[in-house]
Amino acid sequence: MRKKFNKYMTTGLLFNGAFLMTREIDAIPEIIKGFFAGFAISLMLFGIYADCHDVSKFQNKKRQFIKRMFNR
Repeated sequence: MRKKFNKYMTTGLLFNGAFLMTREIDAIPEIIKGFFAGFAISLMLFGIYADCHDVSKFQNKKRQFIKRMFNR
């Protein structure tokens, strides 16, 4: 039985793939490459944490923050 990745792991792997592809392109600035790498690592680590722990509090806080930002 295979366990599916959660959405954080999937998104982190996509950003990691983008980082690996941009490493070969010299026209892309290093800051963008670093953004892809850092964001991928942080999403994958949060995905690992979300597999073992309850992250519903974090998701609720995130929703409240986004609602506050767009309701201004």
